[in-house]
Amino acid sequence: YEGKVIADLIKEYTGNERPYYVYDKGAYRRAQYGDIVILARSTKAIGQQIYDALASEGIPVHMENTKGFFDTREISVMVNLFSIIDNPRQDIPLAAVLRSQMFDFTDEELAIIRGRDKKRDFYDSLLEAARESSQLPEDLVRKVSSFLELLQRFRRKMTYVTVADMIEDIYDCTHIDHIFAAMKNGVQRKANLDMLWERAREFDKTSYRGLYQFVRYISGIKKREEDMGEANLLGDRDNVVRIMTIHKSKGLEFPICIIAG
Repeated sequence: YEGKVIADLIKEYTGNERPYYVYDKGAYRRAQYGDIVILARSTKAIGQQIYDALASEGIPVHMENTKGFFDTREISVMVNLFSIIDNPRQDIPLAAVLRSQMFDFTDEELAIIRGRDKKRDFYDSLLEAARESSQLPEDLVRKVSSFLELLQRFRRKMTYVTVADMIEDIYDCTHIDHIFAAMKNGVQRKANLDMLWERAREFDKTSYRGLYQFVRYISGIKKREEDMGEANLLGDRDNVVRIMTIHKSKGLEFPICIIAG
């Protein structure tokens, strides 16, 4: 209900009947969406409800995500790939990577590979499936062999390149950045992958080295629940209503401040 009240207020301020005027560059002009900020003590508590209320009324709105970077599909796939490049004998990350858009194995194909001997590692099942004597369909054998060749390439390369160079090679070989860019919300997904690359460059400047240390670094962030927000695609000049915490912005840079909650 509060979101609907705020939406009505914004429409009134930016509408034709009773517009609000703001002082800008020595003169008054009619208010725009970009002049308005909604401040709340915590966007986690009420931010999404207000966001949805404004969006349903056709009001362009932006709320910066302070968490969720490692929970996104594209970053989760990359982190799992890092894990198996470091150590392929991890069944869950390995299955997640195979099932991802990066390699596109089906559930049925994974069941065929794994079902022949459930006691051994999934990685050993893949090695067995790649042999000519495995009696699996030829197209599946080729698919497994291609994956193992690429994995071995990455495992060899990780011993002498930086993490940022490793990520660049992964993008070049798998085209994962283009795959996710073509999906729904692709611009945001591509920005998140670029942000991961940038984080790797920053990591490479520290005293730590190697993909193993980078995986530990990421795991430490997740365990401490210091998750990063998704990449911010919003520019200062974008004409949208912003939802922010009072802690992040006191509202002084916005002519119109609405305090929510």
